[in-house]
Amino acid sequence: MSGEWDAAALHLARPLHRIRSLFVVEMPAVLRCRYLSQEDLLAGRWADAVDALLAQDAPRERPRIDGAQIAAAAIVDLVS
Repeated sequence: MSGEWDAAALHLARPLHRIRSLFVVEMPAVLRCRYLSQEDLLAGRWADAVDALLAQDAPRERPRIDGAQIAAAAIVDLVS
């Protein structure tokens, strides 16, 4: 994986998921995202949601994706 992360996600209603509200509130800051209803999911009506999702501008904030390198460097520092 390169240093750039340009992900997009359709998300579904998960009312019993404990952190869903946090997920839905915070996700748009770092990820192009769009809601897909359960009805549309089961009926196979994804095209409009996918098109709208991919047309969205990328968020200004980008999450770090170099956690493995940071952890490896910390381990090397510990054992050297």
